[in-house]
Amino acid sequence: MAEQRSLVNSVCRADVLSPTCHEAEPIVKGEPASGREQETGRTLSEPSILKIAAFGSKGDSPTRSHVTRPEVPKDVATYRAFRRLCDNIVKELGRIGAFLIKDKVSDEGAEVVAEIEALLEELYTCPHGQGESLKRVVVAVQSQVNNTVWDRRHIEFLRDLFFFLRVRYLVDEAAVDTCYDFMKARGLDPFRGTICEPRVTKRYRIEEVLEHDKSSGTIS
Repeated sequence: MAEQRSLVNSVCRADVLSPTCHEAEPIVKGEPASGREQETGRTLSEPSILKIAAFGSKGDSPTRSHVTRPEVPKDVATYRAFRRLCDNIVKELGRIGAFLIKDKVSDEGAEVVAEIEALLEELYTCPHGQGESLKRVVVAVQSQVNNTVWDRRHIEFLRDLFFFLRVRYLVDEAAVDTCYDFMKARGLDPFRGTICEPRVTKRYRIEEVLEHDKSSGTIS
């Protein structure tokens, strides 16, 4: 009897001191113990680890915003020359306001006018732009400002146009259309300096011809 008691005590002590000892879990009816052990001891599977690694990579982060960089000009030197001329014209337009008297540029402002006209000549020879678009813009501007007394309309037109051009890289047909839009908005005549207007109105007069009137000829 004493030997049985000592054997039981040794087994209990060994079970308590064992590092693999687990608490007794209640057995749920109909659920095997092995299934519960698998559920509680579940670790990250290999596909899950791969997905987390891919999600945390630098290039595939879904929160990274893809910012499109502006197109770099192909001929940087030509664009810089174009931008410099536009900036200089805007600078001169800032000076000419001091010479406005009753909405017209006084004789003292002739120096500024001459400087802007010279800058327009340089802009005409600048090879920037699509095809002949820049040259067409300059010709349209010169048709309004050459051989005339400048007033507020000319200054506002030039400011509208060159504030628009100096921040625009592409000079194309749309830029030419915008130039004429600014011209019309400031009350200038788009056909100034041209040979004739594209729309010509012809008038006719109808006269009654009597049979006994021999002096009358054909209908004029």
